[in-house]
Amino acid sequence: MNKLQYMGVATALYLAASATHATDSNQVPAGLQSLFGAHDTVLAMKSAKPLGKDDAGIVVVVRHPLAYGQQRNLCDLIVLTNDNGQLAVSEKNDKVVECTYNQATKSAGVLGLNNNLTATSNEITYFNELARGGTTYSFEWSKEKSAWHLQHVEATSVQNGDSGVVVYRSTLDYPSSLPWISLADFDPKLIREPIAKNRKAVK
Repeated sequence: MNKLQYMGVATALYLAASATHATDSNQVPAGLQSLFGAHDTVLAMKSAKPLGKDDAGIVVVVRHPLAYGQQRNLCDLIVLTNDNGQLAVSEKNDKVVECTYNQATKSAGVLGLNNNLTATSNEITYFNELARGGTTYSFEWSKEKSAWHLQHVEATSVQNGDSGVVVYRSTLDYPSSLPWISLADFDPKLIREPIAKNRKAVK
């Protein structure tokens, strides 16, 4: 990842444009792939102009290979933006995208989860799709604090009840039902209690 600190403006703009094209062609630009390990897989990639406080940026989901004895989550959500004329990692979190217990995420190919990721100038959203439900995390850019933070959560689960299938949903929003949690500090453990508290049957 040290390469990210030495890329110029021209490369940054090229990558932003290439990322937009790659979304349509299902290909990852070689320049972008070179920022990661040879065996890393770019599962999703979206660009936005502007992105947060920057003129342009790219949001990627990267899955790393499992090393022997390793137990950490294998996926990172990374925000790449221009910093003083250089492309750099402005945000990184290894808990937004669930890889450890999610078979679909563990087996997806290059850009196989592109539909799960959206990025606009002020919002980054990722949907963790599960066998019976899923969880959506939306992070919003705060101009006041100059930071990405958790703005919205929607967790859905499908269970078999006594009278048939029951769908449960929890919807949380900042600041009414969520505390301030930055993207860098996000961990699903921090919102387990409010998700359980706001769980309601919708079907």
